[in-house]
Amino acid sequence: MNAFYIDNITGLGDSAARPKDSLKRLAVSSLIGDTIFNPGGENLGKIKDIIIDLSKGSIDYIVIESGGFLGMNQKYLAVPADALTIAKEHKNAFILNESKESLKGYPTFDLDHLPETSGTHLQKA
Repeated sequence: MNAFYIDNITGLGDSAARPKDSLKRLAVSSLIGDTIFNPGGENLGKIKDIIIDLSKGSIDYIVIESGGFLGMNQKYLAVPADALTIAKEHKNAFILNESKESLKGYPTFDLDHLPETSGTHLQKA
């Protein structure tokens, strides 16, 4: 097994006490479906999509699917990417410092009509 595979794929070659603890890059495809919790451990939803601003070459916002049951009554929220932090206590999860109640202040939309941010971060109403 070559060194690239050991270091970059498995993390086994890392000499840190907790390999891969300080992530610098993630594949967008690996984030779809990740759970969003608040600091109290309340499940706020899942990452549905990630919207890229092609003119800037950066993430514009994260689409969070919240609420609903069995594919019905979901709400899609546009949340600034910098509002999320990696949840170290959960696998495949992020932390958003909001309550379920406060999520109602974020813009909601239909997936067929993505919100335009005009280069500014999305803000709660």
